[in-house]
Amino acid sequence: EFRIAAAEKLKNLNDRGNFFSLNTWNCMVRGEGKLNLSLKSGNFKLENFGVLDYFIIPDSTRIHCATTFDFPFSEQGMQKFSTKLESINLPGVKLMKTPYATAFENLVAKQEGERLTNEQELLGKYKKFPEALERSIFLADVSMKWDSLTHSYVSYGSIGIASVGKAQVNRYVKGVIEYTKKPNGDEFTLYFELTKDDWFYFNYRNNLLLALSSDLSFNDIVREAAQSGAEQKRVRNLAKGFSYSLATERKKREFLRKFQTEETQ
Repeated sequence: EFRIAAAEKLKNLNDRGNFFSLNTWNCMVRGEGKLNLSLKSGNFKLENFGVLDYFIIPDSTRIHCATTFDFPFSEQGMQKFSTKLESINLPGVKLMKTPYATAFENLVAKQEGERLTNEQELLGKYKKFPEALERSIFLADVSMKWDSLTHSYVSYGSIGIASVGKAQVNRYVKGVIEYTKKPNGDEFTLYFELTKDDWFYFNYRNNLLLALSSDLSFNDIVREAAQSGAEQKRVRNLAKGFSYSLATERKKREFLRKFQTEETQ
């Protein structure tokens, strides 16, 4: 096996740091740490941390990662999203047992990290949410695979949500995430299904973010914000050219039709 990493990491693979290897026996390439999936997300800021395995034979890719999305959006709308997540009885996420631990190591200074890790282990949450981890949506646990037919990364299995803004969620939900490579602008779609009757949908492409939910009050917030000159000016000041609006039910349905029933129920 050929290995590339910092000298300290090569001596002790449990140390912090990025790692890359090529195994000539099983024809597998592995990347660990901060992952670059060669996606252009623009103002829909995307970061991935975890493990990527590429199997040369039969040409397939599997990813197990934590993912962060950071984008301008209605604070009131995101609060609705986090409140709904916290109000429903969903399976819990043990953060440090997921790829979130890798993201944590990359984003938080080592000295502060020890204190915050102790807080998580003792309390199950942070006493004060660390600024270094604040993102619009922070996913702790996502499994993805590359679909060569659709030229997209597609999630499978449950999705672990760590936090929304400063709200600590730590819940698993059903849903589908897809990143599609396109010559005229990559597309990013997130669908979270809390229950069959409670869901949230986000779609981003070419600096336009569309959002929709089963929660009508969330939709009202997005609609009003999209029509507010002050809010749109605030968004443009944060991210030039970026805007958000309400998605249509049809667009959400068309997205879900692409996937098998068991992945979206």
